[in-house]
Amino acid sequence: MRPFIGGVNAISGSPLVGDMSSILHSINTTKGKVQQDYIVLPDQLRLDGVATAAGVVKQFVATPMLSLAQQQVRTVAQ
Repeated sequence: MRPFIGGVNAISGSPLVGDMSSILHSINTTKGKVQQDYIVLPDQLRLDGVATAAGVVKQFVATPMLSLAQQQVRTVAQ
């Protein structure tokens, strides 16, 4: 499984939709090695964070999603 959060791969930090710069970045950072950007199921029990840069993982907290009506109210209130 490849977990994406907000259009970004939660393991590798790569965008969901790549462009030439993301392809070149991938080639230059892996030096010919294939970077794992997926979870093998069912052995992976949890995902605790999101890769934000090479060697940097930030923990995330899951929150309930707002309905469209709640998002509009929130936008108007700001």
